[in-house]
Amino acid sequence: MRAAITKAFQQHKIRDNFTDGAQISGKPTKSAAMKYLELDDIQSLGTYCTNHINTMDNCPEIMILTALMTGIRYEEAIGLTWDNLELDQSLMHINRAYDYIGHQFTETKTLSSKRKITLNGQLIFA
Repeated sequence: MRAAITKAFQQHKIRDNFTDGAQISGKPTKSAAMKYLELDDIQSLGTYCTNHINTMDNCPEIMILTALMTGIRYEEAIGLTWDNLELDQSLMHINRAYDYIGHQFTETKTLSSKRKITLNGQLIFA
């Protein structure tokens, strides 16, 4: 954003560069190793979840396994309801997310996030 404002100022499109002196704050980013699970960790987590799904009451395990096997975001996983599933067609429709802070359904992160995902048999029968 700052670069665009500076360029507009240099080209005399705006009178002031209101970003001068502004300090960017925030938390330092995590290293790549802290952002993603390694393959063996994913497999261990998937096995754990599969072994601990006894009933539909095991919601955390079901959600984690669903996210691992489909790649959906956390907000998309907690926004799933039965009407998002076509089990006879092995399809999952991602058309909304859930805002866990505001406690309401919201739009997906991007327009291209609205999609249909083909489910494999392992997930359907887990």
